[in-house]
Amino acid sequence: MKHRLVLGAAIAISIPLAPASAQAFECPTHIAKAEAAINEGSTLILRARSGNPLLAGSLLKEARESLAEARFHHAKSGRRHHARAIVRASEALGYARASYAVSVNGMTVKKNH
Repeated sequence: MKHRLVLGAAIAISIPLAPASAQAFECPTHIAKAEAAINEGSTLILRARSGNPLLAGSLLKEARESLAEARFHHAKSGRRHHARAIVRASEALGYARASYAVSVNGMTVKKNH
């Protein structure tokens, strides 16, 4: 009877910890998606004749910096670092997609005076 209680307590404690260890394995997929989007965005900027290349280049720079932070956090151990790695990789993906949109659609930033 006592063994079942100990086993039940061990399982109850380990269940919330399972997703945290799984996050470490999700980091590379998020980082790879962001890296692919950055590479695609940088080649698109070079080929594009329209759009706002300065804004697109600025967004790609931000994407590369976020990707570098994601790699830094992934190299560290701990749940917090792996969660930050996923957040930074998602941020890099967003910046890369924004640079793609700026290159393709020719979006500009309006200045409010």
